[in-house]
Amino acid sequence: MKKGIFKGKVVWITGASSGIGESLVQEFVKREAIVIASSNDLPGLERVKASCGNKSAMVHCVPFDLAETSEIDNVVELQIKALGKIDFLLNLGGISQRARIDETLFGSIEKSLRSTILERLHLPKQSFHI
Repeated sequence: MKKGIFKGKVVWITGASSGIGESLVQEFVKREAIVIASSNDLPGLERVKASCGNKSAMVHCVPFDLAETSEIDNVVELQIKALGKIDFLLNLGGISQRARIDETLFGSIEKSLRSTILERLHLPKQSFHI
């Protein structure tokens, strides 16, 4: 990534409390982007923010559960009000299933589908008013 291209841009990363999302938060902050870091794991988000050292002020921790699609409109509105816009959305959050289908409760399947499919449509639609 070129250094100057993301300077001052607002980048929203879901799934930001670990893995690829965590690494991307750190990389975008190095490039002077303002990062909205989201996950349902607030302690994980705070740990990622702290790992950004003297640039941690550029990270805004916004915990929410992607499976709760009713929260998305309000969360997006608050971020746009606070930061003025969202330039990029990296939608990495979701729930994986690690059990046999016959051993899984339907509620677990439904929550997984809500957080990995429905939010992929809803969050971008609200963030970019499409």
